[in-house]
Amino acid sequence: MGKSSGGQTMGNATPAVITAALGLLVGYDSAMAVTAPSAPATQYERSQNIQRLADEIHEVVADAKAMEETFSRLIRDSAKSDVREQFTPEGIQPLTDLLINLRGVEVGLKGATVPEGLDELHLNMRRAIAKGRARVATFHSMVSQAFSLPDVVDGKAGGAGLQVLAEHSTKRLIEMASA
Repeated sequence: MGKSSGGQTMGNATPAVITAALGLLVGYDSAMAVTAPSAPATQYERSQNIQRLADEIHEVVADAKAMEETFSRLIRDSAKSDVREQFTPEGIQPLTDLLINLRGVEVGLKGATVPEGLDELHLNMRRAIAKGRARVATFHSMVSQAFSLPDVVDGKAGGAGLQVLAEHSTKRLIEMASA
């Protein structure tokens, strides 16, 4: 398998998740704008809107699961071999942008006013996107670490100073665990 900048490797489901989730937020607003009507025609329209939104939520969940599977596979493959064999440094920025966009979608969905009857589906969608985003974040971390040079700092602490620091840290950890 040749090196990829990341775009081809990540698949097409990822942008679909973002686009569809943002579209749902607009759809929620439209559905909320239709007031609880008394006329049968308006009730039918509202019911159709809710069904359409439910179908769209199911599609977003499916896309989010596909994204999670794609990034799980990338993580597994990268753990078996050097990630630098399959990914180039040029792919880091698009991966960073994807992660930022997914987090933005999560924030938007968390604060959304959900039409009545869609609460459970909405929560399932948020969970699916969060799982996918977690996989993207893990892969992003792996890639970033693979291409980053560590900062080397000259240490001036002696052995005795490091011993005192270790003892203090251990004591503090025990205190925090006991609290």
